[in-house]
Amino acid sequence: MITPKTLIQFLFGKREAVEKIASAKHSLILGFLFIVTAGLARNYDHHLLHKELLWIGGPIGMTLLSSVFIYGFIKIFGNLKRKTYNFERYIPFLRCFAMTAPLAWLYGIPVEQYTNSLNSTIFNFVILLIVSFWRVALMIRVTQVLFNFHPVRSFALIAIPASIEMFFATNLKTIDIVGIMGGMSLTESEEFLLAATHTITMGSVVLFLVAFCLAFCSKRGDVQTKPTGYDTKISVLTWIVPVIAISLWGIASISPQKRLSNLQIFQGFIRKENFAEAARFADSKSKDDFPPHRRLLAETLFYNSPQAALCLASFKEWPSWLYDEFSSDVSTWLESGSVTNSRQSRNFEILYHDLEEAPFVIEFAAKFTPGIDPYQYFPSTEEDQKPTP
Repeated sequence: MITPKTLIQFLFGKREAVEKIASAKHSLILGFLFIVTAGLARNYDHHLLHKELLWIGGPIGMTLLSSVFIYGFIKIFGNLKRKTYNFERYIPFLRCFAMTAPLAWLYGIPVEQYTNSLNSTIFNFVILLIVSFWRVALMIRVTQVLFNFHPVRSFALIAIPASIEMFFATNLKTIDIVGIMGGMSLTESEEFLLAATHTITMGSVVLFLVAFCLAFCSKRGDVQTKPTGYDTKISVLTWIVPVIAISLWGIASISPQKRLSNLQIFQGFIRKENFAEAARFADSKSKDDFPPHRRLLAETLFYNSPQAALCLASFKEWPSWLYDEFSSDVSTWLESGSVTNSRQSRNFEILYHDLEEAPFVIEFAAKFTPGIDPYQYFPSTEEDQKPTP
């Protein structure tokens, strides 16, 4: 019988628990329910759950793709040549793979509410490492139990495909950071994340090489045909666990979802360049009514010209907290500090086409580029606009 205690024992790699999970016909359904809870833990404060349904389909799809990739690697390089090691043997492996989902509950710790952006980024990255290595270690144990491989061989057969997945995932994250920021200087948290992903990328290469060498100098072991205790039952209390988890994450998501909804409404006004409505909406809220450590223009930031510049050059009456955020974004992008900075001059020239028709462009230029003559870029506005004293 699979009980909540069995689930805990499974997460720590106990042989009996692994065999029970692998042999229970309905444990795959249970695993998919836990995947839903993991999706909630990951996304309840980052995505609108009722509109961005990828939080359900994405984790399930990735579970299937990753498990097929890893199992295929085990079958080919583990010399599982018997026909019984095709689909029939993959299902017990998938059951165990899906049941690692509760580890992702650690992602749901709302550390952003209690610390600054850099510290929360560091904390979340550490949690990511813990969960990733825990899942790898657990699947090494699962492979050892299901196929009776030598521990070193189990490590190699899991670490090789895991390192490949890690390599491509961290490369995509690096591209995402650099691409979104475009020409902007990175914040402290973004610089840490970029450095960390580079480190993990290099670490994945080292892990791949080590595991690849171990794969050729480890014993295969006596391959088993099927797990013991076939068709293990699942207790009613065990089914209640993911239901309770989904309910709790649903309750925890109420406040973050409201903040994300406010953010979407605000960004909708900005995308339509309806700055007056955006300012009125923001003025009816406070900074705490939006997601913490989230740039309000993050989804509307172009590669070369930040929307914050257009907002400030097109409209003046922003709430003070929002004006400060826009100013910070613009200053970072222009690399303020040296008024004659050549990069600043190039960036201001890039802004030319976006800001040319903005009614307060000269005031914007006077504040953010005091060492650059704005009239060389906007000669037609010299008579229409005067900088605020």
